[in-house]
Amino acid sequence: MNKRLGTTLLILLGLCGCNAQTNTNAFPRTDDPDLAYVTRNGDNYGKSGINHNYESMCRPFSKDRLEEALANGRPLFLFLFSDSCSHCREAHNDLTNFFLSSSIEVEGVSFTSVTTPQVAAELTSFIVEYPALEQTITTSFVTPSIFLIKNEQKALNLQFLEQRESLQNLFDFFKGFMNFTYVYTFHSYDSFASFYKDNDCLVYVDDESDEPKTPFYDILYPEAIHSDKFTAHIEWEYVSEEDRAKFSALLPGKVYEAKKGELSPIPSSTITPEWAKAYYR
Repeated sequence: MNKRLGTTLLILLGLCGCNAQTNTNAFPRTDDPDLAYVTRNGDNYGKSGINHNYESMCRPFSKDRLEEALANGRPLFLFLFSDSCSHCREAHNDLTNFFLSSSIEVEGVSFTSVTTPQVAAELTSFIVEYPALEQTITTSFVTPSIFLIKNEQKALNLQFLEQRESLQNLFDFFKGFMNFTYVYTFHSYDSFASFYKDNDCLVYVDDESDEPKTPFYDILYPEAIHSDKFTAHIEWEYVSEEDRAKFSALLPGKVYEAKKGELSPIPSSTITPEWAKAYYR
């Protein structure tokens, strides 16, 4: 680990602590062009109750996934928390309920895992590659913290702790920084199987197959984020081997339309910017 990475990690670990001063479609889509458009975590679809930990509500931290999303203009949330932080424990029910009800897609990092060399190296490497995030973390970070990362030059530390009086308060607070979209990402077969049976949607399998590819971010995503139609984006790289077999049996192609629980294939060659504009209109 180089000196800069090591220094950043030490700062994070040193700051990791408390500061006393400081239904999936429950929340509708919003569309303010001045704000970031964020996707939803489809793997939380169908979950209920409050007996969930932070890890089960969040995506596991993946530097590659974060960088790919940001490179394609998709903002993401980074949630840093600690098992030893009393504020993290106090906020637990409110935050997990919000994550579950809104399906907001969050990359979660527990500082228990940061003590593992691989996670520490990936996290610190990611932070120093994004100057705005590095500056925000080193100047205003306590646990729990949620950072909205838009690009290399823009990252915000969302001071949400005082907004926990109700789910609506949290929703209104986050709505001031982001747009909720109807684009859902899936890594879990079971969650997707429930979702497409309950919701008419366009399904895109990002499977890196040999057949002609339909660029999700170039063609579909720019239209989907502004639409009231649902989109299910299956991120193949992060699907388990067991679930890949299930997805392959159900979805041998790349693009489908789900209506009333029935899946109809759409030839990849027909997916053009004009087609996407017409579909999502």
